[in-house]
Amino acid sequence: MQSIRFAWPAIAGALLAAASIGTQAQSSGPIKVGLMLPYSGTYAALGNAIENGFKLYVQEQGGKLGGREV
Repeated sequence: MQSIRFAWPAIAGALLAAASIGTQAQSSGPIKVGLMLPYSGTYAALGNAIENGFKLYVQEQGGKLGGREV
């Protein structure tokens, strides 16, 4: 019985967090994309290639992803 009493605040907090995430996802502004890639060292060329590939894909989609501007 004691553990149930302590679980309610955690459950309520999780539900509030889930509700706020849903409302944030409905904004209509442009999408900001961040990439964590290597830009130095051995794998720098790979990081640049991935970034260029992503930019090319967005360009081919008319500058939009999921109908929203990037």
